[in-house]
Amino acid sequence: MANRLSRSTNIEPRKVKQWLSGDRLIPIGLWQEVIQLLRDNSQAALAYVDESNKKFKNPNDETSKNN
Repeated sequence: MANRLSRSTNIEPRKVKQWLSGDRLIPIGLWQEVIQLLRDNSQAALAYVDESNKKFKNPNDETSKNN
């Protein structure tokens, strides 16, 4: 996670690891950017799950039997 966050924010991995371990606080301005990245990634992940569910229905899934 530290490496992905580091790449996304262009911050040294060492600093990101310090934030994640609690050794240093995340600067407030950067915290807002991190929150937005998490939201964007969450939305992208949910969209991928929805699209995958459309393509690959599980025959044992009760919800796919009703569609």
